[in-house]
Amino acid sequence: MPIVLGVLVFRMEIVNASIGLAEKERELEALTLDLDDKTRVGQKGIDRPGSRSGRVGSFSDRPSSRSGSIDDSRRGIK
Repeated sequence: MPIVLGVLVFRMEIVNASIGLAEKERELEALTLDLDDKTRVGQKGIDRPGSRSGRVGSFSDRPSSRSGSIDDSRRGIK
């Protein structure tokens, strides 16, 4: 009879460990989501000088790589 009792105790320990693991997984998921939210909010407010982060892409900062502009090519000017 002591062997059966030992097996039952061992199974209960496994069940308790599984429950504890599931709780830790839920806590980790909540912490991960919280950190993601904080990171996203923090990145929106950062605009460092010289950084293009947070700006909409604009090609006016760059010189054209072609000899004529797009408007010139549409009008037949070369």
